[in-house]
Amino acid sequence: MERDFLAHALGRFHGPSGRKWRLWRSVKYEDVYLHAYRDGREARQRLADYFTFYNGRRGHQSLDYRTPDEVYFGACAGELSTAA
Repeated sequence: MERDFLAHALGRFHGPSGRKWRLWRSVKYEDVYLHAYRDGREARQRLADYFTFYNGRRGHQSLDYRTPDEVYFGACAGELSTAA
């Protein structure tokens, strides 16, 4: 029983679900915990700004320090150039 729990606890950080855990950990430690939002409107605006930064300017180790936008839109541009 204990071994099954340990396998489940360790396994949750891998795979597609693990990426979500890592994303929200980054959001919390890099933005939420650093700002005391006054209300929901400010939280929404700051989080929108953070996700713009996260996807467009913040390099990601798992992407060889490229941004998600560079990876995604670069792949889209490659698909468009091969289709032409």
